[in-house]
Amino acid sequence: KINPVKYLKTIGPSLLIGLVTASSGATFSQHSLTARVRQNVRDYVAKFAIPLGSIFSKAFVVPFLIIVTLFIGKYYGIIFSLADLSLLTVLCVILAISVPPVPGMGSYLFTVIFMNFGIPMESLAMAITIFVLFDYLLTPANLLASNVSMLHVEEHLRKKDKISA
Repeated sequence: KINPVKYLKTIGPSLLIGLVTASSGATFSQHSLTARVRQNVRDYVAKFAIPLGSIFSKAFVVPFLIIVTLFIGKYYGIIFSLADLSLLTVLCVILAISVPPVPGMGSYLFTVIFMNFGIPMESLAMAITIFVLFDYLLTPANLLASNVSMLHVEEHLRKKDKISA
């Protein structure tokens, strides 16, 4: 129920930092300030949601890892069974959650994935190049997803406060 233009004006500086740096860690202080001051999110909600969101809000990273792995695997003639796809999905979710939100983690992610599926390591250069290019878009998208989730929580808390008042 927020005007999209007004919303983008409030979250814009954080998205811009994420777009320029490709690091959700770099957006932490600006995002926290924006949430508390411009979006009127409660302090304890922002202090909980933003760090948690920067770690667990990898909604766009997991499908990207899967798609790039399948593309490079196909390029090298590797066939993925249904069991391989299931394992790949679980592995990508675990890796996306466990890796800190800093630039350059694509090399680590793809190394682990490629070693598990027998994809040659020389393909790492292609995968990392693709990942670096898209990481600049994935970071603001993940930031946006965590911010929208935080605003939904704040809205529900406000409704609950009105009911109990």
